[in-house]
Amino acid sequence: MPALRAGCADADGRSRVGPEHALLHEEKRVIYHSATDEEAVTAFEMLARGFGFLGVSLLESEALRFVVKDGKVMLPYRAIPGVGDTAAFNLKEAMAEGQILSVDDLCAKAKLNKTVVAALKNMGVLGDLPESNQMTLF
Repeated sequence: MPALRAGCADADGRSRVGPEHALLHEEKRVIYHSATDEEAVTAFEMLARGFGFLGVSLLESEALRFVVKDGKVMLPYRAIPGVGDTAAFNLKEAMAEGQILSVDDLCAKAKLNKTVVAALKNMGVLGDLPESNQMTLF
């Protein structure tokens, strides 16, 4: 019988990991993506060696390059599934030009399609960025 940490199983030996992950996914607090065995082994090895990862940052990520920040590896825009090279370069260029006021503004400046915007939203990259520049009065 495999050894389990006390936080992973109840006294009767049933695992709680699956249901906890299902709840996190349902509440949209995590997003799971598939990975090849090679990718999983590489990520595990990096974590075992003490490397940490930072998610994609709208303000600080690069188009294609991984960047080291505060001793952790920050992912590039291209690391998001659904974001291609062109969209990644356009995002970086739009962010370098200046302030982005809304999702609509970002789409116009970076020439993004709905698929890329959906991918950015799903990964939480857009954060609290409003949908449009229009203000609501009521």
